[in-house]
Amino acid sequence: MSNWLKLGEILQQNAVLPAQIIEEALQRQQLDKQRLGQILLNHFGLSVNLLTSALAKQFGLTYLTSLPPASGTSELLGRLPLEYVREHCIFPLELTETSLLLAMNDPTHSTPVNDLAALTGCRIEICLAPEEEILRAINHAYAEKAGDSANFAPDLAGEENDLAATLGPTDL
Repeated sequence: MSNWLKLGEILQQNAVLPAQIIEEALQRQQLDKQRLGQILLNHFGLSVNLLTSALAKQFGLTYLTSLPPASGTSELLGRLPLEYVREHCIFPLELTETSLLLAMNDPTHSTPVNDLAALTGCRIEICLAPEEEILRAINHAYAEKAGDSANFAPDLAGEENDLAATLGPTDL
């Protein structure tokens, strides 16, 4: 790729960080063996939003500062454990017959992309968003799902459906 820019170059071009800070972070990277973005976050005060935005530019992806409401993904969310989407920091935004738009915070993290392609049979399109925004969307969607379950559960607990009351010792 001839137009591939390094993360440090993008941050310098956008006047986010001076060259001196990038150089210091690169030197630290040699010692710490961490990703440059993580070093800039931890030691040089780079914000998550600026890092994610720079990564989106580097990978040619759309960057969303806030996530729109999910469209057609409720069934898919029902098949994805909460722990999985939190661990991988992903959120499905839109599902069609042929594609899935997936918000994530790390464009190099291929495991969830591959998993969702296998699960859905769809082409996965990626957009980037800050981790905090993805976690907010995850919490909202799964809380909403739990609310749906809570609304369903009282129907099962009615007296006419009280299975425990109708079972005798020989049924156990």
